[in-house]
Amino acid sequence: PAMVAMPDALGDLDLRRPSVARELGLPGVRSVGALMRGQASLAETFVRYGETLAIGSSSEPQRNSGDLLMSAAAGQAAAGIRAAFAPDVLIYDLPPMLVSDDALAFLPHLDCVLLVAGAEKSRLDEVDKCEHELAESGKLLGVALNMCRYMGEEYGYA
Repeated sequence: PAMVAMPDALGDLDLRRPSVARELGLPGVRSVGALMRGQASLAETFVRYGETLAIGSSSEPQRNSGDLLMSAAAGQAAAGIRAAFAPDVLIYDLPPMLVSDDALAFLPHLDCVLLVAGAEKSRLDEVDKCEHELAESGKLLGVALNMCRYMGEEYGYA
């Protein structure tokens, strides 16, 4: 039998301000929040994007997202995503840690966390606080800096 590539997956769990569907131009998506509530199936929520990526997104904000992501139904949905896709890479886009408790609510369902800091937006003390909390959980993969537009002369490329 031929090997069928299982898709990697991206889940937009920034349920307060979902943006993946908008950024990728995915029309008419069913909310991944419905999947997390047990009210929708994977087939209804995830769409294929190319050959090797499945995306679960939302177009509308969800209420009580922290409670939702902490629920038993969300845990079952996370397990279902892993079982159905068996992805090499599974990425969840979560909201900023210091804005809500959503990221920490979903933390038990994650293998690791890449903390993303925005250049000129994230304060060092805030990054340190988040880094410390994630390190204590044993799930901190690392810290990445994005939105950095300045490359000094010492970088060596013109």
